[in-house]
Amino acid sequence: MRGYLLFISCAVALGACTSAVDSDDARMKASLVGGWRFEFQDDFERSVQGTFTLSNDGKFSGVEIVKSDDSSSELRLSGLWYVTDGLFKLNTQAVDGKTLGVQKQLFLTCKITEVTAQGFDCRDNLAQKTYTYIRTSNAS
Repeated sequence: MRGYLLFISCAVALGACTSAVDSDDARMKASLVGGWRFEFQDDFERSVQGTFTLSNDGKFSGVEIVKSDDSSSELRLSGLWYVTDGLFKLNTQAVDGKTLGVQKQLFLTCKITEVTAQGFDCRDNLAQKTYTYIRTSNAS
């Protein structure tokens, strides 16, 4: 009986920690719903800029323009987005209206480091880059 009570106590304590993290993620996700723009240099010194809209149903859509000295391309992206354990995650499932196979889907995962009413910063430790997103519209 004593071991059972200890197990229940640990499970309740763990559940409280999990729901606190889930609650923080839910608040963060709600604060990110709306329109955003971004601009950065990629690993090939190309200019990458665009906009995307994060919907409260967990879907996103956007446009990304990649410019180099001699070319420019525009991509229309869509897929799912999440906030999990303080990480912002974009899962691009379609490009220019064409559904990507599971192994060709694009993923961005970065740690949200700062959030203001005007924007948020997100650190991709794997790429060693911080991306800044500027708000263009609030949720409707």
